[in-house]
Amino acid sequence: MSPAYRTHADFGGATSAGHVFGFGSNISASAPPIPPNVCRGLAHFMSVSLEGNFPSHPPPPPLASLPPHGVCYVDSSGALLRREGLLPCTKPDALILCPSVFSPQGYVVRKLSVAEALRVYSIPSSYDSALLSAFSTTANPLPFESSASPDILTSIAHHLWGVGCEGGAEGSEVGVCNTVSDEVDDTPTNDDAECYMGDTLTDVDGERSLLEEKPHAGLLNNGVELLSTEVHSSLCAGEEVSDDGDLTKQQVENIGAEAQGNIQEVMDQTKAAKADDASVPVHLWNDVIKEGSSPRRDRCSGCVDYAVSVLREWVLKIFWKKLRTDCIAHLRKKYGESWMDLPRAINGQPTKLGVEIQALSNIMWHATEANWFEYKSGSTLHYFRFPIFYQGIAKEGVRVFFEKDGPTSMRAQPPVADENARAVLRSKVGKVIKRGYLFGSGIRLRSLIRYFAVPKTDKDFRIVYDATANNLNEAVWAPSFWLPTVDTLVRYVDAESWMMDRDMGDMFLNFPLDRRVWPYTGLNLESLFDGTDEEDATILKMAGSYWVHWGRCLMGFKPSPYNSIKTAMVVEEVARGDRQCDENPFQWNHIRLNLPGNVDYDPSLSWISKMRKDGLIACDVFTFVDDERVTGATRELTWQAGHRLAYIQAYLGLQDAARKLRELSKRGGAWSGSVVHTISDVGVCVLTTEEKWKRFRDIIEKWRVRVERGDQKLDHKELQKDRGFCVHVCNNYPAMKPFLKGFHLSLEMWRGNRDAEGWKLPTRLHNIKEESDEDVSAYEDEEEVHVDMDEVVLDQKLDEEYQSNGDTATTATDLTGENDQEHVEVLRAPASGETTPAKRFLDDLKALSNLSETDSPPVRVVRSKTVISAVYGFGDASGKGFCGTLGYHDHVNYRIGVWGPDEESESSNYKELRNLVETCEEEALAGRLFNAEFFLFTDNSTAEACFYRGSSKSKLLHELVVRLRKLEMDYNLTIHLIHVAGDRMIDQGTDGGSRGSLLEGVLAGKPMLDFVDLAKTAMERHEPLLDWIRGWTNDKSLSPLTPEEWFVKAHGIWGGKINSDGIWMPLHEKKYQVHLWSPPPAVADAALEELLKARHKRSDTYHIITIPRLMTPRWRRLFSKVVDFSCEIPAGSAQWPANMFEPLWLGIVLPFTIHRPWQLKRAPLLLELEREMRQVLKSGEGDGGGHILRKLWSLNTRLSKLPPSLARQVLRMPREEERN
Repeated sequence: MSPAYRTHADFGGATSAGHVFGFGSNISASAPPIPPNVCRGLAHFMSVSLEGNFPSHPPPPPLASLPPHGVCYVDSSGALLRREGLLPCTKPDALILCPSVFSPQGYVVRKLSVAEALRVYSIPSSYDSALLSAFSTTANPLPFESSASPDILTSIAHHLWGVGCEGGAEGSEVGVCNTVSDEVDDTPTNDDAECYMGDTLTDVDGERSLLEEKPHAGLLNNGVELLSTEVHSSLCAGEEVSDDGDLTKQQVENIGAEAQGNIQEVMDQTKAAKADDASVPVHLWNDVIKEGSSPRRDRCSGCVDYAVSVLREWVLKIFWKKLRTDCIAHLRKKYGESWMDLPRAINGQPTKLGVEIQALSNIMWHATEANWFEYKSGSTLHYFRFPIFYQGIAKEGVRVFFEKDGPTSMRAQPPVADENARAVLRSKVGKVIKRGYLFGSGIRLRSLIRYFAVPKTDKDFRIVYDATANNLNEAVWAPSFWLPTVDTLVRYVDAESWMMDRDMGDMFLNFPLDRRVWPYTGLNLESLFDGTDEEDATILKMAGSYWVHWGRCLMGFKPSPYNSIKTAMVVEEVARGDRQCDENPFQWNHIRLNLPGNVDYDPSLSWISKMRKDGLIACDVFTFVDDERVTGATRELTWQAGHRLAYIQAYLGLQDAARKLRELSKRGGAWSGSVVHTISDVGVCVLTTEEKWKRFRDIIEKWRVRVERGDQKLDHKELQKDRGFCVHVCNNYPAMKPFLKGFHLSLEMWRGNRDAEGWKLPTRLHNIKEESDEDVSAYEDEEEVHVDMDEVVLDQKLDEEYQSNGDTATTATDLTGENDQEHVEVLRAPASGETTPAKRFLDDLKALSNLSETDSPPVRVVRSKTVISAVYGFGDASGKGFCGTLGYHDHVNYRIGVWGPDEESESSNYKELRNLVETCEEEALAGRLFNAEFFLFTDNSTAEACFYRGSSKSKLLHELVVRLRKLEMDYNLTIHLIHVAGDRMIDQGTDGGSRGSLLEGVLAGKPMLDFVDLAKTAMERHEPLLDWIRGWTNDKSLSPLTPEEWFVKAHGIWGGKINSDGIWMPLHEKKYQVHLWSPPPAVADAALEELLKARHKRSDTYHIITIPRLMTPRWRRLFSKVVDFSCEIPAGSAQWPANMFEPLWLGIVLPFTIHRPWQLKRAPLLLELEREMRQVLKSGEGDGGGHILRKLWSLNTRLSKLPPSLARQVLRMPREEERN
């Protein structure tokens, strides 16, 4: 036997114990590796807040130098230990001088507690429960005080036999050349530590400045994968490729220029198509007919064009005839075969039959005034062709919810002095009258809406119909709703997808207005039409009177967007058709979930996809107000899907703006504020338009020049407006977001309470912490008033297409109803209208100027086809040490260390985020994260919030976020930072690693994926949860929706049948059905978006949502938007056990009520129930809140039986609202 001497301290322990090990002749005595020296002392394990009756003691004299790695005494007597040293193995009960927050002198003399001794002796925390209960009340010595420490034994086993490592001995890299150390020595240190990784020293000091660098070759486009065959073809001959394989600046510019060439062509087409007199690109349809499938740029010959036009005229007449036949069939079905003999009016008042015949006549008139492509006189919904469940809203309009009596203002329309404006008003008001949208019906008008023209361009005006001026908008309530974003689109496409852009014509005006609103939407035409010419006479004849009112959803009326989009979604539902029909271009067979955390996860594929029977991604349609983006796996399928969409819209009476159709492409134009390209050899890419990119660059340059010349007074309103646009552009480029911090800080400098660099002073946050139990991170973004990308895009769209004028404009907030959401904050401004630039503003502007140096917008790859791997890592930082563990496909790496004196005093938020940043940097520098997707887990919620927000109010945290974002750019890396519970971190082993223990979780050999629950639903993880929900809903048959059912059953569709015209019509479930959603956290955003769509269409159903609190930045806002009641069920509850680790988010969506407040989310009673639920869950008493949930579940039924006054009392509605 060959002896080898090993000490506990050599392996990061805090005792002076040493042991002799014997090795056989065939094993070298040097076999057990000694990791790089991670010096720990008693200070790393002793708490300063341990309560007890300990004698107080004055502070020890300061050390002249840091002690050697051994036992350290206060004085030469050896009676009292200093905590900077080790625990003598022969005196486990020695007295130690330790700081204490409870001592008036700052220090106490005490022994180690049992809990502290477990850490000092490197006992895995999984044994804490048993050992603490056995030894806490006894003075007996601990059984392991004289034993070899577990970490020494484990290290020997790891080296000799590969024990506890994924992949066995051959793949084992645990602790070998990957352990890092933060040495404690006399050398002065700055705020950042130096970490050793093998023989390489990595300097990670602070923010890596971009001020002097040129744009990185892979800037924002996630790099070298753009060197595809497809892209190579666009590069100029003779271009040089950089030696490291990255794209050169010229190549990046050429790629962007090629993309912009496509975009600019599409934008030119779009702008031309917006004109009312724009021609329809008939050649697109003719090319399809000529070729039999796919459209071409070549034009059909004249004879084919003529033949096709004749055919269209013939088929159009067949369409009219069939529509007339269907109208008569509807009357026969509803009023009997003798309907013609029934009276149409009694005592001068129309009967139901008379009203029905008038409605059908209106349908026929609009249809016969249209040609094959255009609705010259507008359109009317063919309500009788709608699914039975929705025929009412198609005929009468979606209900408008009145909060109080309608307005009674009959203020006359002022005369229009400007002749140009008057001419525009005459033309555009006359147009809506001619289309039958504005008319006189003989009803008594109670209020008039003002209308006026505002300049749109030098030659054009737009009309504003102001439903705010007469207080109509104040009298009604409109529910908030969701609109798709570019993230929605990219989720369901891949690198081979094609796209088609379509548009609905006369959006809003397509849809009927609730008749109860008619009397409050009057217009007086006397100031425009005097009847002196033939045109006036024609218009007044069609109007029926000088006093007219709206019969359609008018722009400027608060509920119009919600009501119009709801009906349009029903049309889209019919267009999607039977998903199982092979002839349906929208057919799909199943949902493919490709989720992180699963063994077979493929980073190059979307996390969720609708899949066809032939294995291709299914065709889909995404509608942003009236802009429709049709996608498909092939050019032919995409054209067929677009054709079906337009065909069904025409069948149901909804206009398709054929003049706005654009050619199919994989590189389409702007949609929902962004441009999406699909490149076969690269992946799914996102960029902005050249027009927006130029404006972004101009904004940056404008403010850079002003700040450089020393301007100290900046226009607050101008800066705020520019900040909003920059946020919108940077939504396409997340790596730029941290450099918008200068805008955020400068906008808030006028408030005061800031340091010289603009960062908020900590006083108020400290006060908040003292007054509230809430995490300070909740206030993290106070100076960054939320700028919603959706709202920026909507405001821009409204500015381009819809009526708007200052305070009376229809804004994005009006459109989506976001005023009802808690997260919307009111922007405030200084009284002087001016603010001062923050110190870092110029640096950020220079960085943004550098990042936007290219003439063409960069292309960012959202999902690359060349992603090499998915990497999972956990990072944790204790008070004294840190650890990071990283799981690769066949092994686990780890890094451990202790903080130096300077870092020890920093906040836990800083240490947690810094550990994560340095873990990423070291793995990237080692070449293990290039072209990778990195899932990094932390138990610090502030780190997660800072990363996804793109910045922090803390300077140190913000600099760390910048370093993470730069890593993504430099290494084509996608980082997902995920907050997990501290108990998961303990179970996974990284928490123990930060304290020096390598004996737990993945460090003890457990698979990394056992601790990654991103792909598991709440029901899969804990089946008894379903029984608990069935209990308080009293529904024993309730089961979670499958992913396939998210898109069908959850929308109230339980089947369908072919109607007499051969159209598949969905059949809908009855009211008040219950749907249980339990999506995996990784795709909870996709599930919640479908829930929001279903809620928009069906406000008469119940929904229950359960999601473990993982990846919340992806779905939290959607969750808060849709639920009426929510609570967080802590791990350790009866219904959600401790081994679930993170809390469970439970949300409930209730049907709208028949009384105010219409949506129960607005009722004070629900806030009371939420508070009660939190108290019950916190106490752990009773049935876990089941009685509260049963009360909530029956609330809607109870209210339906009460008169409005009693219902408001039950809901605790304020008395002043009752008077309204």
